[in-house]
Amino acid sequence: MVNNTKTPIENVADVNAYIAKFWDGYFNYTDNRYQNYVDYLKNITAMSASRSWTYQTCNEFGFFQSTDIGENMFGGPTPVKFVFESQIALIDVRSKGS
Repeated sequence: MVNNTKTPIENVADVNAYIAKFWDGYFNYTDNRYQNYVDYLKNITAMSASRSWTYQTCNEFGFFQSTDIGENMFGGPTPVKFVFESQIALIDVRSKGS
């Protein structure tokens, strides 16, 4: 993160790749498409704690992370609305309640 020969975003990308390699042993790319995120969390056969953690943080703990503070080191914010919409998509609330 403090490599002065690279831009701050390149340093963040290096950290992202390092963490991916540490956990998975390899790194291809970071998929940032919303629908792929939702599909990943809906995959009940995925070997990941992300699905249960995402469900718990929203539905049981009432806790989630957003960046509604405005512009930050990553650019624009991740608004609370994004978190709510992804939760609705994940648990498919609209198809269960009527």
